[in-house]
Amino acid sequence: CSVATVLLLASTAEASVWPGQHESVRRGMRSDDVSRRRRAAGRLAELPPTMARRLTELGLDDPDMQVRLSSARTAIELRLPRMGDRVVRWLKERKARLRAMTGKVIEVSPTERSLNALVRVLGDTETEVRLAAARALGRAGASGAVAALLGQLDDTSSKVRVQVVRALGRLGDPRAVVPLVSKLKDPESAVRRQVARVLGALGDSRAVPTLIAALRDRDVRVRQVSLEALGILGASEALPAVIALFEEELPDSALRAAAVRRDEPAPPRHVHRRRDARRRRRARVQSERHRRAAAP
Repeated sequence: CSVATVLLLASTAEASVWPGQHESVRRGMRSDDVSRRRRAAGRLAELPPTMARRLTELGLDDPDMQVRLSSARTAIELRLPRMGDRVVRWLKERKARLRAMTGKVIEVSPTERSLNALVRVLGDTETEVRLAAARALGRAGASGAVAALLGQLDDTSSKVRVQVVRALGRLGDPRAVVPLVSKLKDPESAVRRQVARVLGALGDSRAVPTLIAALRDRDVRVRQVSLEALGILGASEALPAVIALFEEELPDSALRAAAVRRDEPAPPRHVHRRRDARRRRRARVQSERHRRAAAP
């Protein structure tokens, strides 16, 4: 559609708001009664962005935490620009909910200043704050945060470690490859799985030997993702390990699908023939045992 049509639709949307609604919300946001401000803040997202922005900014400065949180949710929902700078001071608040919400706002409305401040809270005492910070830095493409994120690969929370690995994958910096390789031995399978996925996406052959070793991981999902990563990397040297994996009949459907999805060479036919022969031998042994047990 034409630019004129878009402008017409936008003006129509704004005009469709009940004339008194904007004024009602405005008065509520400026009221001395905190309950009225809270109700008004909960209605900010009902307004078109041009109407909502000024009142949202007012709400972000409110002394009441609930009003500020509601205003922040509106800023996120409407993706209001440059809101990161408006909430960056919240990173010094005592309430963890406010610090965590800061990361969520910066994620959708980042600025250079707010991203730099967010790097400094990757070591926050609260898990939810560190999670929000790592997620925001990755999604916002904060390339200057790579070193700080690498420093959090050993975070005490496995959820934070997963989010840090995911952020490093989004940033795509080759400096992350060697530190990530060491995290394929993380005690938590969710972390190892995410590391294998990111190493495949980074496309660096230095990860191949460790990914091959990960085909022996005790968690089948880690083995599956490692197999996919090797396929992405086109690691032909992994073929013997892949064949051995199939011969051992590890939970096979997911692993075979992983190899096919990533164009990993399928196991040769003789592997399937040997496996079928072993199954037939086991069936004969079991049948003979049953026959002997039934004999008088």
